[in-house]
Amino acid sequence: MKIQTLKFIRNIAIGTIALIIVAIIVNISPGYKRDRYTNVINLVVEDTNITEELKNPIYINEKGVVYISNEDIEIITREPVTYTLAFIYNNEIAYAALQDIEQELNVKVQYIEKTKTVIVDKIGEQHGNAEVIEQTQIKYKQRTLSKIVGNLNTGDKVTTFYTTKKGWTKIRTEDGIVGYVKAEKLKQTD
Repeated sequence: MKIQTLKFIRNIAIGTIALIIVAIIVNISPGYKRDRYTNVINLVVEDTNITEELKNPIYINEKGVVYISNEDIEIITREPVTYTLAFIYNNEIAYAALQDIEQELNVKVQYIEKTKTVIVDKIGEQHGNAEVIEQTQIKYKQRTLSKIVGNLNTGDKVTTFYTTKKGWTKIRTEDGIVGYVKAEKLKQTD
C-alpha cells in the first residue's frame, strides 16, 4: 500500500512539473508558432502591423499606388468612411487609392517594395527617431527569449514609439518591421 501511495505522489509531481514546463514554454514563445505576414502585402499603421485585421487583400499597381477596400480604410480610421471608388473587385468590394485620400485621412502612405509593406503614419503624431549604436536583434515581444523578427546594424535608423519600464523600446525600421529592442542599443536623434 505504501509503495502505491509513493508511486501516486511521484506521478502527480511529474505531471505538475510537466505542466509548469509547458506553461513556461507557452509564455516565452509568442510568435514562434507561425509567421503570419509572409506572402501577403502587410499594412503597418504607426507602430502596429494590422495585416491580420484586414478583411480584403491590398492591391498595389505597377506604379506603386496602394488600393485598399473601404472596409479596411475603416480599420485604419476606426470610423465609418465612404470614398470615391477607384475600382470594384468581383462586382462587390469597393477599393480606393490610399494615396488619393491621404489628406482626407490626415495620413502619409509609403509602400516598401522590398518587404511588401504599406506604412501609414498619422500626420501630427509624435514619434521619436533613433540610430542604432550597436548591432542588435528586433524581438517580437519585449523579452530576451522572444522570436527574432529582424536584425539591426550599427548606424541603422529607426522610428521609436515608447520605452517600457523594463528597458525595451518599440521601434519600426525603415522597411516597416515592427518590434522591440533594448533601449541601450539606441541613441535618440530628435
